[in-house]
Amino acid sequence: GRSSGSKLKQEIQLKIENKEAGAKARSCVSNLPSATNYSKQFMNELFYELVRVALGNADGLTYIPSEKEWKLLYEMAKKQSLVGVCFAAVRKILSNSSLKGEKPSVIGMPEMLYVTWMGMAAKIQQMNEDVNRHCVELQERLSCDGYRNYIMKGQSNAALYGELQMLRQSGDIDIYLEGGFDKVLAY
Repeated sequence: GRSSGSKLKQEIQLKIENKEAGAKARSCVSNLPSATNYSKQFMNELFYELVRVALGNADGLTYIPSEKEWKLLYEMAKKQSLVGVCFAAVRKILSNSSLKGEKPSVIGMPEMLYVTWMGMAAKIQQMNEDVNRHCVELQERLSCDGYRNYIMKGQSNAALYGELQMLRQSGDIDIYLEGGFDKVLAY
């Protein structure tokens, strides 16, 4: 007998080779609305599943998204500033033991979208490294100038993201300075 992993891989390969068979396979994967129904509720549920995969609360999606759905998921991730976090989910799905070494098309994702998403995740990581470095430099400078200071929100909370901390999209550096309003304002 075949293992369940190779059976899953065979089912996914069928989808790639035969779009009609793939559409039928997608509609059987879960009880979610069909692939042609891009309702807000359906896409929200699919997006939340992707986030749960990134957080380690799910092993994979219950539904194989179509190319159009992957594009919508990417747009939702951009809108929610979760591009890097959601890309971690895509990597987890592709690193599933039965899919290791497969191209993104095996999960219905266009290759170009995968490359774009990967590039954005790499850019987010680089930006986080830069912001972390700036936080350290700023704190050192303020400390040398005699100000007790605290990095607030953003970068200080990133540690709560665990392995996803470098994929978190940050904005500015929020800092608290002790010394009173007038002294800090004059600085």
